[in-house]
Amino acid sequence: MMRLVLPFPPSTNTAYANVRGRMEKASAMRKHPEARRPTRRSRVKRTNTGRWTPTEDDYLRENYLTKQHTEMGDELGRSSNAVRHRCWRLGLQKKIAKHPDELVQKVINAYKMWDGKPFDLTAFAKQVGVSRPVVCRIAGRYGLTDLKRKNTPEQNVALGHRMLEWHATHEHPRGATGMRHTLEARARMGEISRARWKSMTPEQQAAQTMRGMKTRRERGTLVNPRPHVRWKQSWHTIGGKRHFFRSTWEVNYAHYMEWLKGQGEIREWEYEPTTFWFEKIKRGVRSYTPDFRITEPDGRVIYHEIKGWMDARSKTKIKRMAKYHPDVHLIVVDSKAYKALARKALRLVPGWK
Repeated sequence: MMRLVLPFPPSTNTAYANVRGRMEKASAMRKHPEARRPTRRSRVKRTNTGRWTPTEDDYLRENYLTKQHTEMGDELGRSSNAVRHRCWRLGLQKKIAKHPDELVQKVINAYKMWDGKPFDLTAFAKQVGVSRPVVCRIAGRYGLTDLKRKNTPEQNVALGHRMLEWHATHEHPRGATGMRHTLEARARMGEISRARWKSMTPEQQAAQTMRGMKTRRERGTLVNPRPHVRWKQSWHTIGGKRHFFRSTWEVNYAHYMEWLKGQGEIREWEYEPTTFWFEKIKRGVRSYTPDFRITEPDGRVIYHEIKGWMDARSKTKIKRMAKYHPDVHLIVVDSKAYKALARKALRLVPGWK
């Protein structure tokens, strides 16, 4: 075994605007106005862009409760955003209707009964006689749901199917169904992208690469499954947690961690919950995600890495962890330590293969 020690560094964020690309696009639109895509805002010509008159303010006061901002904007010759902002300046805000106590109690009871489990919200909304958004607003107002929660993989799959079904029966919102960029346009976009990258400083390039890696980490695509390997990669549910394990050794070690948790030897275990970044590194290995995060009974956190064989990239990761994150404990379980554990765990740990 190897024991190393490893804080989450602050992220860097830089912005870069491609002014040249915008100017070229605007120039092309001026030369070929027929290529401009029609949008909803361009259907109604906005003829009034000056100061608001008392007559217009009176019109808003008379109609803001019964008409939409877009409808009032069409009649006044202004954009919906201008109408919305003017209503806000005048204090013309629609009051949110108070929901009946009986409906609120039904929603509260239903969420308590579901207790975080998946359920058919649309069917429940029809049952109580309101729309789905109304149920969601009530739940959010009374703290019954977390509005910032992330979807589960199953919910993302269901959402993708619903979007495919919708696009199969509806036209494109902007009328762009079947439209593709020409080869010349693709080549030009490639040239602009390469020129933009070359015009950036090394620090800006490194920051952009780091942002992309962190985005992939949040989406779960930072470490892609490798198809041509000897070890088996698959989904497993252990201790009520479903994860995509990248080897049989990791699956067995997760069973071992769950067994230790049942014995009271550890408080909790998690699979690949944290990614450590090497902010000062400009190329090569710039991040590392240990296999397991173990919380011991006294609250101390230790990371475990299952490493059957140590290649050059793995060695670089561990060396940089020790250098850039010296306050985090890391235990590397090599093949010798794993096989010694397997001889004992095979008879004790349920699920060990």
